[in-house]
Amino acid sequence: MLRWVILALLTVTILSACGPAAPVTSPGPSQSATGVEGRVLMVGGPMAVGPGGTPIPNPPRPWPGAGVVVHEDGVSGPVVAETKAARDGSFRIDLPPGDYTLVPQPMGGTPTDVAVTSGGYASVELLIHVP
Repeated sequence: MLRWVILALLTVTILSACGPAAPVTSPGPSQSATGVEGRVLMVGGPMAVGPGGTPIPNPPRPWPGAGVVVHEDGVSGPVVAETKAARDGSFRIDLPPGDYTLVPQPMGGTPTDVAVTSGGYASVELLIHVP
């Protein structure tokens, strides 16, 4: 019997040390997430040669690990965020509503202007041209 009392006290002590569970909240209308999401794609590169010597252009393909630099109010504006693309070239950046210019890295990427509005994420495809 004493063994059960000790086990019960030990269990209560361990559980009370864990503390209360944090409340789970979901974003309300004023807390909804906004930003930009999309993919970084490589365009160009060496072409394959088809029958009769006809060049076959490469389709755009994901660029894993490419950088994405976000400027506020144009390329000459301040940098407000940076990230790296995932294996499939995808990225997602949380940003407040506003006007931004996204520049894919390395050099050769085409800057893309995007307007982030409240209530969601703007979708973009960023292109990096490869000779």
